[in-house]
Amino acid sequence: MSGPLHTLYVYVEGGDLAEVAPMVEARWAEFVRSVSWRLAPPVVVNQPHARTPDLRADDLPSWDLGVNFALPDPGEEPPNWFSDVERIAAFAGTLYAQIQRPIIFGVWDAKRRISEDLFDVDSPEPNIDELRAVLGMGDAR
Repeated sequence: MSGPLHTLYVYVEGGDLAEVAPMVEARWAEFVRSVSWRLAPPVVVNQPHARTPDLRADDLPSWDLGVNFALPDPGEEPPNWFSDVERIAAFAGTLYAQIQRPIIFGVWDAKRRISEDLFDVDSPEPNIDELRAVLGMGDAR
């Protein structure tokens, strides 16, 4: 298997994102370019999904709008790598303040091929200690 074992995804929640998608995509792209990353820079994502048969008539399909960030493999983390995640979380809080829509942090496990939503940014100042805890980082710096 090539690529990272785990990818952090940070997406605006919802399917009704057409109105904010261009601005959100541009803001994430500007943010990614403006930071000196310890790991590989996040990849900006703007991918509305097609309707699926399980959706009711008034349901909207999901939409991946945000960034994907390759996490280091366990045991191979460089010093201070979590500061990249902290920057992403701080920016997500700033973005939340502007668009007033929750932003979901989750992890894609490439080996098991499953994703799990873990943390919501629903205020301008995300709780970094809680984010560390849900990502299993404890007091790692």
